[in-house]
Amino acid sequence: MKTNDELKEKTDINDKYRINISYLLDIYGSLLTEKCRTEMEYYFHDDLSLSEIAEIAGTTRQGVRDNLKRGEAILLDYEEKLNFLTFSAYLSENMNQITERMNYIRTVAMRRTLPEDVIECIDDVVNIAQELKDR
Repeated sequence: MKTNDELKEKTDINDKYRINISYLLDIYGSLLTEKCRTEMEYYFHDDLSLSEIAEIAGTTRQGVRDNLKRGEAILLDYEEKLNFLTFSAYLSENMNQITERMNYIRTVAMRRTLPEDVIECIDDVVNIAQELKDR
């Protein structure tokens, strides 16, 4: 019998997997068939059960499950080849570091009398980093 910690760990892994698939669906969903994308959106975004999706789609629960598994495999394959989600996370982390460092430089620069155009340049870099991160 599994302990509460083991069950919680399994739940956490399942939640992370669902979130990851949801992100991949946002990125690559338009590359799936309409039926597959719609059923995956119902499941991963709207949190509908297999039975609810089957009723909406006019198919069987097993048909929906098969379609979801096929869609997941396709999304994971796209990510393995294209790495958009991985790169997005990398870019976001680096943009955070750039923003933090530029804010530090700005704080130091404000204590010293630097030309206004230097401070404006620092602000521009911070804004560009923020815009890139938010994309």
